[in-house]
Amino acid sequence: MQLRRYTKRLVRGKRLIMRIDSDVSVANGKVDEASALRLKRVLPELESLLSSGARITLLGHLGRPDGKVQEEYSLKPVQRYLASNLGRRVQLIHQLNTEWHKWLETGQGGEVALVENLRFFKGEKENDAMFAAKLAEGHDLFLQNAAANIHRSHASMDRLPSMMQGYAGNTLIDEVHRCELALRHPSAAMIGGMKLTSKQRSIEGLASNVDVIFPVGGLAVAFLSAKLGKQLTAGSKRMTKDDLALAASLLNRFRDQLQLPHSVMVVDKIGDPPEERFTQELRVKDRIVDIGADTIDSLITNLSEARSVIWNGPLGLVEEPAYAVGTERIARMLAAEHRSTALIGGGDTTRHLTRMGLASAFTHFSTAGGAMLAFLAGDPLPGLESIKA
Repeated sequence: MQLRRYTKRLVRGKRLIMRIDSDVSVANGKVDEASALRLKRVLPELESLLSSGARITLLGHLGRPDGKVQEEYSLKPVQRYLASNLGRRVQLIHQLNTEWHKWLETGQGGEVALVENLRFFKGEKENDAMFAAKLAEGHDLFLQNAAANIHRSHASMDRLPSMMQGYAGNTLIDEVHRCELALRHPSAAMIGGMKLTSKQRSIEGLASNVDVIFPVGGLAVAFLSAKLGKQLTAGSKRMTKDDLALAASLLNRFRDQLQLPHSVMVVDKIGDPPEERFTQELRVKDRIVDIGADTIDSLITNLSEARSVIWNGPLGLVEEPAYAVGTERIARMLAAEHRSTALIGGGDTTRHLTRMGLASAFTHFSTAGGAMLAFLAGDPLPGLESIKA
């Protein structure tokens, strides 16, 4: 995919408005370092633009405040993180009123401001044209760096870039390039999560683009439930009849590509030491918390034969160290054999691998989350339409 790129000459001294990924984990008023990759990635580009004399207005969101101001979703922690790492003052603009107009009139080259959580404004999720026009005021160029939101038809992703001269930022360009590389054959995808309904479209799309799909985590349990005709339990979540029906339908359509675990780790209650059980021996009362050692060995063999690997979602309940064995063994294998060809995505996956000290062991951690899967599945991506070359 070809996206419009800006040049240093084009942006020098300009009034820029940039959409970034600011949806990070926050604890005790601070950005959690293990989830800060989205912000870290954009820092070099911001420093370069500011040094060229550009004035930058940053746009982002945090959580799902549903159009209401809620302090727990404020971007204040993001503002402090950016200011600390840029070594510059970052002004936080709370409302698009007098404060906003003052910034537009008096902001100078080399200065940066961050608009408070866009999802505090109803116009953002409603893709409202008037809201987008308000954001566009007083700016020369739009730069898109919010890879995690390119699948959203929101005002800052869709309307705003269509109203202005828009370009892809360096972070977004790199993300798209890495996603394209991940589709080289033979390819394999490990897709996890607790809700099969939210990953249905990703599985359907990936089935057309990759050679084999390994459902992991709660998704694997949903498919095993359908295969065995039992409502099994992933951690504390028991599969519903609707889960079984959807899983059965997908198994029927993509039976040759969906490869299920043949052994898992189970407990009677969360916190108990796990024991391995072959899937045909599973009981309804078992709580499945990880893949089994036999499945790990088989998965390692299969992944070793792939040219590219896509991974989104832990293989077990990684919050409990005893249930993170599958995730950690696969991570270390991929770091050794697929350093440059594995595309790692999903907040839970990247956070756990970061805590393992493997953040630098891979060429690319995707920060695009669900948007990464949407791209790989070939879904519509409103956030890219207005910046295509």
